[in-house]
This record gives sequence, structure tokens and C-alpha cells, in this order.
Amino acid sequence: MSIKTKPNAQIVVIPDFRLFELGFIENIDVIDYTFLDTNDFQIINFPVILQSDGTPWDIANLYILKKIETEYIGRINMKTYRGITDDLLDYLRFMEDNKLHYLSLPQHERLRVTYRYRAFLNSLFRKGKIKASTAKQRMNRVVNFYRSIIEWKLVDSKELVNQPFEDIEGTILTLDNKGFGRKLRTQSHNLAIKAAKKNHNPEYILDGGELRPLTLEEQTKILIALRNSRNREMQLIFYFALFTGARIQTCCTLRIKDLDRELDSEGYLRLRIGSGTEIDSKADKPITLKVPGWLVSDLKIYADSPKAMRHRKRSYYGDTKENYLFLTNRGQPYYTSKLEMDDWQHSMSNSKAVEGNKSISFRVHDGATVRVFLKGLITKIQTENPDFTSFRFHDLRATFGMNLLETLLANLGENQNSQAALIEVKERMGHSSIETTALYLDYHGHNNERIAVQDAFEKEVLQYVVSDSSELNQHIDQ
Repeated sequence: MSIKTKPNAQIVVIPDFRLFELGFIENIDVIDYTFLDTNDFQIINFPVILQSDGTPWDIANLYILKKIETEYIGRINMKTYRGITDDLLDYLRFMEDNKLHYLSLPQHERLRVTYRYRAFLNSLFRKGKIKASTAKQRMNRVVNFYRSIIEWKLVDSKELVNQPFEDIEGTILTLDNKGFGRKLRTQSHNLAIKAAKKNHNPEYILDGGELRPLTLEEQTKILIALRNSRNREMQLIFYFALFTGARIQTCCTLRIKDLDRELDSEGYLRLRIGSGTEIDSKADKPITLKVPGWLVSDLKIYADSPKAMRHRKRSYYGDTKENYLFLTNRGQPYYTSKLEMDDWQHSMSNSKAVEGNKSISFRVHDGATVRVFLKGLITKIQTENPDFTSFRFHDLRATFGMNLLETLLANLGENQNSQAALIEVKERMGHSSIETTALYLDYHGHNNERIAVQDAFEKEVLQYVVSDSSELNQHIDQ
């Protein structure tokens, strides 16, 4: 006998969401009406929260829609709003599990739904089930939800007998660019989750998060595993990250046409990414990557392969040089670019799809396929090397930074030219501040055993890079 379990609240995605206005049609006999497209904007993959009984959670869905309308400036990054929706879903599930309503706000504040949710998050954090950052984010998003629906009058003030939280205002003293002090007002709330500051692990570099540079031995094992994987797309994506310092969104939003440029006098392709280009970077920051000539050659060979052409023919942009360099077997990008989001956003139908592909559905990808491949790659490495430490794709960026710094210090001179080395690393990695780059120098000083001269790096590591054209053709034609 099977036990019927209660269904959970969930999120469903509406692929093509548009706003319509109700318009009445003049007719003597009957009252008729129609729906008029407002043409304000089109939301691709709009997330809708459903309660466990299958009905929409109206107030949350209205909040998300109003938030998009309020913040709309020509581009809608649904990844951000999906994250907010996910956190509100967690809040809804908590309320349903405890038979609470979002307006369950009795006089005793500890019994109010928001205070109980804070206690719940603190409990999960203390038990190690969620990180402090996750708990803080979820609580802050719930507070912002209440703050906004009150401000936008989405809820009747009569229903708010007691407040869901209390605002706390404060001031902090900062220095301007001339060294003068000034006070800035800050706003917080009494439901903020507090956690002891995490001690910095010396094995990591704080560069947009904790990054762990991989040792030369670890890099060798990774490249050998990549060579044995015979997955050409993944090989090249990982090579691009390791030898340019690019983030995953940059590696996966390269366009074929970006390879059709002359190499500089040093044998590098100077590749502009970020704002003003069609290649994504973090926060659209404009950066110029230096791509080694040998890697450019391999990327071109792959782009011209029958396998890559087949993938393009199944894709949204078709078999053109405007298309992504890397696509899955189904013609989907590994990471959806902001350009493609715009193309779909501003198109009221799939009319931009290439001939024969007008039934292509739109879905935002965020590199999950690459991360799944990495997880499997690590598992294979650990089968033969049980002590091999797991790593994240983003750690390849820190590895590039350390490889570059150590090479420059070895070639320029450890003591006299460290500043010149830092400036070069700063430019290559696109750091906003030299202080961030200096963290690599500090790491270098505390980990002298990692130091490797460029010649040794090339001999020990590059030999495991699949770069022979005959072997390439065996990989990419399959």
C-alpha cells in the first residue's frame, strides 16, 4: 500500500509572459471585450510560485511582477528574480509546514511568522544545514518582500495590525577620495541574522569569493583527466579558463567571429569582453583577455569541425559566425549570454529563429552542464588519487593568476620588479583594485613551494594539453 504524501509548494515557469489590458468593444447587443497587448515588455521564463494545493501564491507573484516593472531599464535579468523567487518559495514551504499565513502577525512578536522564520533559519545554520550567507540572504529577501508590498500598497494596511519587522537606522563614518570624513545613513532591521565572522583560510585567495589556486601537480592531474575524457568542448572550455583567467560565463559565451582577428606581436589574441561586446563578463566589466595563439588555433579547428557545425544547425542562431563557439548536442548554449536574452526578450515571437528551428524553446542556462562535468571529472581523478582535493571551476581563474604571477616574478626578478608583476596580473585579470591583486602576492609569499618557472610549467603541464590537429580531428568528428 502506497502512502500518499502532501505535495510541496513549487515554482512553475511561464516561457513567454506578457501583460495585457482589458479593452471593451462597443456593441449594441452585447457587452464584449478583448485583451490588448501593452507591449511594455516581454518576460521570458517568468517564475510563478504555486502553493501546495496548486493555486498561485498571489501576493508573492504580484510582488515579483511589480519588482520587475519597477526595476525595468531595458534588460531583464531573470536569474536575479529567479533567485528571489526561490527564497520566497522556501518561506512559503516553512509557512505551510507550520500552518501559518504571511499575515500571521500576533501581538507577541516571537509568535509572528517572520520572527519564527528567523528562528528556523538560525536553527538550520547552527546545525550546519545551510551557510550563514544563505540564511542572511533568505531573511533579507523576506524583509524586502514585506517592505515592498507595504510601500506599493499591495496589502491592505488594516491587515497589518502588527509589523512584520522593525527598521533600524544607523550611521557609518567613511572617508571620501580627498580624505575627509562623512557620515552615511544605513538601514537594517531587527531580523538580521548575525554570525561570527569566518576566519580566512590561508589556502584561499579572497577574489570575488574564496578561490584556491591549484598546485602544478593538481593541474597536471586535471589536464590528464581532461585528455582522457575525449570531450573536446569541455577540454577547450577548461583550457580557456586556465590559460586566460576567464570566468565560466566568458568561456561559454565566446562567439566564432571573435576568433577572426590578428594576433599581436607577442602571439596573443587580444580579446575584449564585457560592456560593448557580445561576450559576458562579471557585471559587464570591460576587460581585454590575452588568448595564447596555440589556443586560438585549436578553437578555430574546433569551430570548423563537422560536430560543431551540427550543433549550430540545431541552435537559435544557426550555422553562422554570430553563434556561440560552444553548444551542446541539442544546440543549446552552456551559458546563456545577455545578448541572447535581449534577442528573445525583444522578440514577440520566435521569428528570429533560423529556418527549420522555429520551434526552438528558450531556456536560460547558467553553466550547470559544465559543473556537472567537473564533478564527474573530479570523481574519476579521485578514483586513482584518493587524496586529490575537490575544486570549483572558478578556482581555475585563481590558478591562472598564480601561474602568471610566478612566471613574471621568475622572469623579472623576485624583489625588484614585484610591482611591475602585480600591475600586469591586475590588467590581465581585470581587477578593479591593486589591493585584490596584492592578495596573490601575499599568497605567493606564504606558499613558496608552489613557485614554478614558466619553462617548467610548459614542460610539465602543456604536454598534457590535447593540441595536435590530427588528434583533434579524431575527437571532434565523433
